[in-house]
Amino acid sequence: MHRRSLVEQDRFDPNDIARRFIEWYDSGPFDIGGMTAQSIRLLKQDTPWDEAGQRVWEQSYEGGNAGNGSVMRCAPHAIAFGEVLETLERVSRQSSQITHADPRCTAGCAVLNTTIAGLLNDVSDPLGRALSEVDSIPDELFDALMTISEGHNPRNLENTGYVVTTLQAGLYHGLTATSAEKAIVTAVNMGGDTDTIGAVAGAVAGARFGANALPEHWVKELDCREELASLAPTLATRQIQT
Repeated sequence: MHRRSLVEQDRFDPNDIARRFIEWYDSGPFDIGGMTAQSIRLLKQDTPWDEAGQRVWEQSYEGGNAGNGSVMRCAPHAIAFGEVLETLERVSRQSSQITHADPRCTAGCAVLNTTIAGLLNDVSDPLGRALSEVDSIPDELFDALMTISEGHNPRNLENTGYVVTTLQAGLYHGLTATSAEKAIVTAVNMGGDTDTIGAVAGAVAGARFGANALPEHWVKELDCREELASLAPTLATRQIQT
């Protein structure tokens, strides 16, 4: 949705993304997260894009208010806006805010995308740069990711629906594995919220090793293979507006 919107609108348009969320929701997806579903139902009631996720967050209890649904979908912005980190941070936060307004989620998208942009631009310590460049990172998220940035092997990695554990585990596997395949397989084999951990680790590993490093027998199963192959270079080369 994000990548299609960016290319077709030639800019970051949160109203268009919100509309696409509604269309996706109405198509009957096989799975949808709780906060995402609640936010889209508000969007369907004409709640503005920058209020829907905020309302859901404010009405949710601690422990159920910082899901990982926005970090699994935010990577296209790192391709489109990776050359200007200030813009990338703003867009990443706003894209999360549509459904996940908790500061751990909005900052998490900004850190993840800044890390991916660093990998695409051959930065020597992409996560370290992200942690120093992104503003207002909640302490719990910062501490969890700083452990990885400093080269430590974090104990008891978890793969739950919580954005902090998802980012810690996903970034760890994506940044330390010896291949893209190993990063994704190891992350998914943790169990738990496998689709999201696979998306995060896969986005990081893809930026690190390149698309050609992905196993062909995986890629050929993608229904959207040709579309992805077309959209990615378009995002990378077109001057997307903000």
